[in-house]
Amino acid sequence: MKNITLAFVTDIHAGKLIEHRPGQEAIGLLSSFISIIQERDIDAVIELGDRVNNEDHDQDLQNLNAVRDKFTSLKVPRYSILGNHDMHYLSKDENKEILSLPALYYSINIGGFTCLFLDTADPIWGHCGGTVSKQQLDWLTSEVQKDNRPKLVFGHHPATVQNQTGNPFFVDIPGEETLKNYAQVQHVLENGKHVIGYFNGHVHWFHVCRVRQIPYVSLPSLLEAYPEKEHAPGRYTLAEFSEDGIIDLSFHTIHPRRTIGRIVL
Repeated sequence: MKNITLAFVTDIHAGKLIEHRPGQEAIGLLSSFISIIQERDIDAVIELGDRVNNEDHDQDLQNLNAVRDKFTSLKVPRYSILGNHDMHYLSKDENKEILSLPALYYSINIGGFTCLFLDTADPIWGHCGGTVSKQQLDWLTSEVQKDNRPKLVFGHHPATVQNQTGNPFFVDIPGEETLKNYAQVQHVLENGKHVIGYFNGHVHWFHVCRVRQIPYVSLPSLLEAYPEKEHAPGRYTLAEFSEDGIIDLSFHTIHPRRTIGRIVL
């Protein structure tokens, strides 16, 4: 089995300026990201949710279609999941139809790796916290125990508790940075076969930790401009995965275009 390389983009937040998310820059940044990715030898783009800066139903619908239209130019498959902002004014069915999702949570084979895409807004709790329902947990349990193929798991919300000191969005809403039932998700993954890692967006910054040998990785937002309100750098992540569980992550910005960090897990 060959290694696979995935490009991650998350928290695109297309729309108007909200807090430190200059949503009017999102489509331009996404276009630049896609142009850069087209130059790389990658197997798929993984988009981890929060595509819109929830304004109202009609505007969110327009912005979601604009995001979808940009993705249509990709030369490789793109796989998406739901984020909490996607659910403010748009239904899950609307997201599913526009993005051509096979289901709200689903499994895809990418180069021999089983990739599991979760719906962590199942349901949302509080302002923006996530949950994975029992029905979905049962499905995930079955999927991670099926065979010995290497498995990657993707959700919008983290499945670990993170110290949010310094995070302007989550420090005042403790607990909503993560899944309400994160411990159950961890238990399922720990008892699975050959689970290589869990990857998420939501918190807008980079964070990595291991819980009983499984790495849990939060990836930064494409649009986050904090502490400014404009000129978002446009962050994205490239990741190479090997069958034996080695993960080579590199972190990039669009403006200016550079690699800003690398970690091998």
